[in-house]
Amino acid sequence: MKWNLGIISDEISQDFEHSLKVISELGANFVEIRNLWNKNV
Repeated sequence: MKWNLGIISDEISQDFEHSLKVISELGANFVEIRNLWNKNV
């Protein structure tokens, strides 16, 4: 069974661009977007 690593973006930072950079550096291929610009999506 293959596992895919995903990360919730706002658990890293409220700055979405920064979160994506960190997530990419960690090698994750999936992002869960829960909040953007302090609003639930």
